[in-house]
Amino acid sequence: MSGRLGALLKRKANALLESVGFDGQGLIEYALILMLVAIIVVVIVAIFGGSVGNLYSVAINAI
Repeated sequence: MSGRLGALLKRKANALLESVGFDGQGLIEYALILMLVAIIVVVIVAIFGGSVGNLYSVAINAI
């Protein structure tokens, strides 16, 4: 009995996965990578923002 139930569940799961498709998978992966890069940039700017601002101020005052 459990063998038939397992086979039925496997067929239904495969049918569901095929109906959903994987067309948007690449787009979601690019969005996740972009979000990770944005978070890294925000952290870097938060850490080094003041020193970079001072560096630009010194350069502008030197001109």
